[in-house]
Amino acid sequence: MSNLKSKRKDIIDLDFFSPYHVVKKERRKQTKKRIVLELKRQTFHILLGLFFIFLFLVLGNFVFTVFLAFVLLVYFLSLSYLDKLYKVYPLSFFLKNFEREDVQVVGKGAFAYVAGVFIVSLVIFAFDLPMFFFLFALTPLIFGDMFSTIFGIYFGKIYLRKGITLVGTTAGFIATFLFALFFVFLFFKQSSFFLIARTLVFSLCYLVELFPLEDNITLPIAGLLFSIALFLPVY
Repeated sequence: MSNLKSKRKDIIDLDFFSPYHVVKKERRKQTKKRIVLELKRQTFHILLGLFFIFLFLVLGNFVFTVFLAFVLLVYFLSLSYLDKLYKVYPLSFFLKNFEREDVQVVGKGAFAYVAGVFIVSLVIFAFDLPMFFFLFALTPLIFGDMFSTIFGIYFGKIYLRKGITLVGTTAGFIATFLFALFFVFLFFKQSSFFLIARTLVFSLCYLVELFPLEDNITLPIAGLLFSIALFLPVY
């Protein structure tokens, strides 16, 4: 009788740990891990963007642009030493908590993010544009991309391309519009249908995410170009 119970227990255990069950469980585990990682990345993403806006206000356009150029230079100079810097704090902390496992170049996303902001800041400095355009340029990068990623992970089913879902893109477009509209109300003394319409057209800049390019660079550049074309004549 005891042998029969033992065999029955073995059968149950084998059914539970069948290859299909193991694979399904592992997939759920990996999905959960990816969601947690992306949420942490997007939290860091928006905090870094807000920090850059703060520095832009405090340091001024010229000093801020020089600062970003220095950051990019340091990254280039340290590329050959990244293997040795993996275990050095705080770099090890950021790599462990925010870097994706399948990246080919360490810190590529962060570098592209800083590079995108640097290009925008440089153009604004060169043409002596008001801060309004800096905020507009960063709106799709900071807010649109964050909401796109979060909604895409939780609700995205239809993929427009690898890693880009219809729900995520729609959420990014709406978030870009709402935050841009907030800045319009903040900087313009009066609101009108035409300003709202211009803001809606501006939000189309977020759709550059659909192209297979580095969106940390293309989003702020597209945001800047759209904002100049739409709002410079009426600012």
